[in-house]
Amino acid sequence: MDVPRTLRELRHRAGLTQAGLAEAIGVAQPTISHVERGGTTTTDVLLRWVEACGASLTVLQDGDTVTVIKDLKVKEVSAMYSLVIS
Repeated sequence: MDVPRTLRELRHRAGLTQAGLAEAIGVAQPTISHVERGGTTTTDVLLRWVEACGASLTVLQDGDTVTVIKDLKVKEVSAMYSLVIS
């Protein structure tokens, strides 16, 4: 899964600009840009991002839902788990 591309497409489908999403989830606009270009962020930001776009996030490991560790970086999550954004 290409997490940055998926997050960008999710933001677009929600009709949000980078600045609008940043305001909605309490981060700076450069943070949104950084993540959409493949940078890392916390799973807390990832969860708020998905929720602000009206979607949900499920993290799976070997087919079982697991608890997200708040400070785990997105790249680490995507390397260890399958992210299901719906």
